[in-house]
Amino acid sequence: MILTLVSITFPILSACIPKDPVEVATKKFIDFIKSEGEPDDPFTGVLLAEVEVGDVITSETAEGNTEFQFQLQGLDQAGWLFYLDEAPGAFYDHPGRLVVVNKNRQIIFDEKIQGVPKLNGAVPGPILLRSQYISAVIWDKSKIVLLPIGDWIDIIIARIIRKGAVITSGLTPSQSLYAEARDARNLMSTSFKTLMGTDTVRDVRYVA
Repeated sequence: MILTLVSITFPILSACIPKDPVEVATKKFIDFIKSEGEPDDPFTGVLLAEVEVGDVITSETAEGNTEFQFQLQGLDQAGWLFYLDEAPGAFYDHPGRLVVVNKNRQIIFDEKIQGVPKLNGAVPGPILLRSQYISAVIWDKSKIVLLPIGDWIDIIIARIIRKGAVITSGLTPSQSLYAEARDARNLMSTSFKTLMGTDTVRDVRYVA
């Protein structure tokens, strides 16, 4: 009777344990955040990438500064990089948290950030493309409807919207501050190209 009970119970219990290592790591990440206290505001949990020994995880702020410089020596264990996005869809800087769960279900990296997550100096795909972001969301508390819109919609919008305006007050070519206005225009052009892409921003022109 005891042997029969054990033989029946063991398969039931084992069926409740995730077999896939990514699922195991995902569950660990979610449990860890819950134990630390979930953010009050809407958020998402995103699986950014699988990481290897030596990978460098950083975060770059809008000013171009790198957060937690002391971590630049790289990871000493492999695992999965998760991102707690505390303001889904918002511009950076905004609060977030980077967590790495190793293959033994241990937290080996945990940093609160404000900037854009980076892995080995590059922004992970799920941060760059909305389709990848939606696919990578493993925990959704954002209360935001994530429509399955392809990345091509960004290209269409960019082609439809042809012109915009940047207004500087009180500066004309006849005034001594014209040089400052020209420099501001050049800076604005560079900034918009960096933010929106060179192909999207063709020029920023002065109009009297």
